[in-house]
Amino acid sequence: MEYFETNPQDINSIEDEEEEDEIGIDRIEEMIEDKLSEIKEGNKIQKVHHQIFFYYNSLNIVLGKQGTGKTTFIMKELIKMNHIEHLYGAIIYVAQNAGEDETFKQLKDLIKTPIYGMNYEKFMPALVQYYKQAREKHLLIILED
Repeated sequence: MEYFETNPQDINSIEDEEEEDEIGIDRIEEMIEDKLSEIKEGNKIQKVHHQIFFYYNSLNIVLGKQGTGKTTFIMKELIKMNHIEHLYGAIIYVAQNAGEDETFKQLKDLIKTPIYGMNYEKFMPALVQYYKQAREKHLLIILED
């Protein structure tokens, strides 16, 4: 069996080589930041509020088995929005049997933002119609399986 002696100076030179930025990562990061800073603030993904688990300009997905509290979680976040100014003008609740979910039916009256329930067949035409009109507010869409 052969053993190699290592010199600490050799190890430092190897580490220096690994840290050398041959492709200009720092410059690339800077260029990306410069370009992204030009994006309007309203177009960025941003939290609705630090105590509300929704983000604007994004897909907010809640997954889980039936009966695990997904609808309760969503409704709780919507109820929290009653207490802040937010950008949602309406909520569309889409399900096969729109509005039949017991949790949804029990809690929907606690939400001040208008909620429209519909099935999947009516959803796409309604969405297209909604976006044909100029809107200042965001639309929150809840899709349930």
